[in-house]
Amino acid sequence: MSKFNVGLQLFSIRDEMEADPRGTLKLVREMGYDCVESAGYCGLSPEDFRAAVEEAGLKLVSTHTMLPKEMAGIPAIVAEQQTLGVSYMAIPWMNKERTPGEANYEPTRDMIAAICEAFRGTGLQLLYHNHDFEFEFLGEERKIDILFRDLPELWPEFDCCWVRFSGADPVNYIRKYAGKVPVLHLKDFICEGYVKGEPVYELIGDDSTKGNRPKSGFEFRPIGQGCQDIPAILAAAEDAGTHTIIVEQDLATNLSPMESAKASREYLASIGY
Repeated sequence: MSKFNVGLQLFSIRDEMEADPRGTLKLVREMGYDCVESAGYCGLSPEDFRAAVEEAGLKLVSTHTMLPKEMAGIPAIVAEQQTLGVSYMAIPWMNKERTPGEANYEPTRDMIAAICEAFRGTGLQLLYHNHDFEFEFLGEERKIDILFRDLPELWPEFDCCWVRFSGADPVNYIRKYAGKVPVLHLKDFICEGYVKGEPVYELIGDDSTKGNRPKSGFEFRPIGQGCQDIPAILAAAEDAGTHTIIVEQDLATNLSPMESAKASREYLASIGY
């Protein structure tokens, strides 16, 4: 039996979810996934989306939810997460200008602190899902560490692909934040001729890089088919108290999105998860 709940970030199969959310969720369960993480609700209300997940025999463990535009939007976010019945809400991305040392960091920090305060006593925990630019150094410290130091109630949802892509070691970071990594993103990739700064991922709500990527040899892969040391990552996660691992593949490359999700689940099962 797996030491973790094994989930799928539904952004990985976004087109299939948009076309048939209920049918697709049932297929995800048939693949052997226990739970899912949302990235939008596929045109359903939060109530209906939660019902669809539960009807498929899955648990909605967490959401990817963008920060509100204003402080006044925080109560609505709290209410939505409670309606969905999740334990975790992860900030999926924020503009680089909102990271430590940048022009919009202080108001962003205050916004995140206010959400953490609003979550107290609700059973909700706020997480931050990184990309690579948060691992840049500001002086002798990485921005990601400054963020978590300034906001101790904000916990990591480390995306292992972007941790490694940044030049850091996901195993070390999982161990560094032991006890504060309940949910972990597993993502595998291959990369030859990596050039820092190339736009290798598509951000939710940002069309600026679509169809305009230099060919650097970067490609996403199902778990176990790329360069990541998955057994070492999972051993560190077990030691750190992680209870849920979330498979994510931003873009299907060598297989279709559903085939990629299935291949990832089969690999994890083959190594005891």
